[in-house]
Amino acid sequence: MTTYVVGDEPSKAGRKGAPEPDSVDLSWLAPVAVRFNRLLERGRALREAGADVVPGQGTPPPTAPAPASPSAPSAAPTGEGPPPAATKGEGPPPAATKGEGPPPADVDGPDGLPGPEQPTSPASSQMADVVALISHQRYRVLCGALLLMIVSYLLKFTWPSGLDLWEHSAAAREFSARPFSPRHPLLSTDAPHQFMNPYAWVIGVFSRLTTLSVVTVFNIVGVANLVLLFVGLRLFVRRVVNRPHADFYALLFMVLLWGPGAWFFSGFLHLNVLASVMAYPSTLAKGLAFLCLWAHTRFLDTGENKWLVWSVAVPALLWLVHPVDGIFLAIGLLALSVTLPTPGVDRRALVTLAALAASGLVALTWPFFSLWDLLVGEGVEPYRVAIAGADRDMYTNVLARLGPALIVLPFLAYRLRGWRSDPLLIMLAGTLAAYWYGWLAQNWSYGRLISSAHVVAAIILADERSQVDEAAGTAGRPGSTRHLPWLRWAQVTTLGLVLIGAYHVRNGFSMLPDAIVKDRPYHWVRPEVDLARISDYEFLEENRATYPIAISDVYTSLEPPTFGVKVVAYARAQAFADTSQRGPDLNRFFEAATTNEAREEIIRRYDVALVVLKQERLVAEPGTFVPMLGLGPPVGQNDRFVFVDVRAVRDG
Repeated sequence: MTTYVVGDEPSKAGRKGAPEPDSVDLSWLAPVAVRFNRLLERGRALREAGADVVPGQGTPPPTAPAPASPSAPSAAPTGEGPPPAATKGEGPPPAATKGEGPPPADVDGPDGLPGPEQPTSPASSQMADVVALISHQRYRVLCGALLLMIVSYLLKFTWPSGLDLWEHSAAAREFSARPFSPRHPLLSTDAPHQFMNPYAWVIGVFSRLTTLSVVTVFNIVGVANLVLLFVGLRLFVRRVVNRPHADFYALLFMVLLWGPGAWFFSGFLHLNVLASVMAYPSTLAKGLAFLCLWAHTRFLDTGENKWLVWSVAVPALLWLVHPVDGIFLAIGLLALSVTLPTPGVDRRALVTLAALAASGLVALTWPFFSLWDLLVGEGVEPYRVAIAGADRDMYTNVLARLGPALIVLPFLAYRLRGWRSDPLLIMLAGTLAAYWYGWLAQNWSYGRLISSAHVVAAIILADERSQVDEAAGTAGRPGSTRHLPWLRWAQVTTLGLVLIGAYHVRNGFSMLPDAIVKDRPYHWVRPEVDLARISDYEFLEENRATYPIAISDVYTSLEPPTFGVKVVAYARAQAFADTSQRGPDLNRFFEAATTNEAREEIIRRYDVALVVLKQERLVAEPGTFVPMLGLGPPVGQNDRFVFVDVRAVRDG
């Protein structure tokens, strides 16, 4: 790497090692061991309960036997068929009735499958207990695994370069500096900005109150967004499906069931994009949407108006932070209102429509930009066209990108016979109808709904897959093996589909620690975007008062505003700011044919104090970028940037 800063960089003093203690205090392990033993005991109880435990519901209470039928032997409860084998400690099993053969063996194992009881060693018994516990808590285990991967990614202290996450963080930075009178977060103007929404306001104020950097707060909020998503998804799925492990399968399919070239956009939740979008408002919107849908089922069940508050407040927020998810939520609320078996369906549907209308009115009161102008205003039409143009990609190679998720199609055909009482089917149909409206109207922004359609399809698949687990519960009962072939086929098919999808989103495993993935071939595991080290921007953070306005190439200009330094222009359209001259001037500044005299004119026009040059561009295009070093003295450098002070030119 070529460097351009004159002078020595400060040396880094090494840390002196502390002397090793004579003894190690392990007393803190005692409560950990106690807790582990309790978990093992719980796993053993689950394993012994076998198929009689509904996963996720806890151990059911004992049920009193039904009264004996006069026409049936008193030994068998009414409607239960042959008497069950005796459980441990209850004495010998009853004699087999004629034609039934010997009584079946006890159930053993988390799958509830019958098998002969064999003597096991204490170690293997403990392992079986652990497996049973993990199987019982598989949703939490999956959520924990994803969160650990996210934490591993965050510990790399990098952010994805070139994404509009930097634009969101710049909006939060502006709110941190001026919570009630913000200026434009990127340009040195007083125009509003389309990302100055409640999400950015909360992050900015939190950053201001805690003195944490906006980047740090975004990382914290990103993890919180995922936790909210996991909680909301589970509550909603368990309400509309309520089958064993349906929440687990829904999350698994949502993250992994994708084909090649899955969309790398905010609003999507596959493994490739999860780390990059977790801090986006779209991820918050998905989690809140599921929570709101669950709360709406509570309203429909109870009729209590306190639950209806969710159906006003959450859509109002979503109209401001991610309108596409607001459309998805509106479709879901209406689908629940007309399909769930509750009294007064017509009235509840009208109440839901009224709540959605009220949410729109609430959103229109937001003071920091005009939602009406953003959505339908004539002056913002160029912005909407530019954004929609980027979303045109949502309608290309759709079937290939959805990949293994398309296995849902035959199940949809099967469910059509009960569509009037199937909220998931109505939600999927409504979401796809809005998606295809975007195609017909060439309003490509509706294409983002394909992400929500995939989520609903994943929940439907989870419903169908969990029915197999539910049926497997009967397979573990005495004399019942008719579900075993279907169970094995479903297990193999599920594993195959998940492995195919995982292969296509395998780059998401780059979140793992470098020690794990560094030796993997580049074409197997790699980040989808260039990752920038946060430490490379320390110069901007520390010197933002000295250099309040900078100029850099069109993509690098996304990043300095997060650290309090405004820019001349950058690569994304603006809804409310006039950039008709700024964009051409920025392009001309970095053209090879432009002289330094012309660059100095641009510096004075926009009051620029600092030129930010990328090291790789200095090496790759020396004829264009090296002459810019003559505009002023280099005042800082790192592996990514060289910073050139041009205040003398600005003031000249």
